[in-house]
Amino acid sequence: MAAELAVEQARARAGARLRGRLPDAHGDVYIEVRDVPNSMLSSTLATLRASHPELCDFVETQTARLMVGSMESFNRKLRAWGYDPAIANAVTRATEAYAQQTLLDSNPAPLSAAVLEEILGAMAAP
Repeated sequence: MAAELAVEQARARAGARLRGRLPDAHGDVYIEVRDVPNSMLSSTLATLRASHPELCDFVETQTARLMVGSMESFNRKLRAWGYDPAIANAVTRATEAYAQQTLLDSNPAPLSAAVLEEILGAMAAP
């Protein structure tokens, strides 16, 4: 599903942003996560908070901002595919909310039934 791909791409962009901020703030952690794919970096950093307490504030403050605007290309693609702008916006909001809620999960569940229902409901609305 396109929404799942958009979530994966948003996670990768979030990881790239985080990686760019790590060297200055937490060089030792940067070395530890250098081989972690960008799409998994947020969840890996969340896991590392136990062994690196200094990451707690960094992860919490940074991740809260990472998904803002992350679904713009998804929204544009939905509109290009012919979806009504209101439907595209509703689908985008639901998908972005899911991405934000699961950003720190190391093994995120697929889009939940509730999110899919919200998306399908928005698509079926007149």
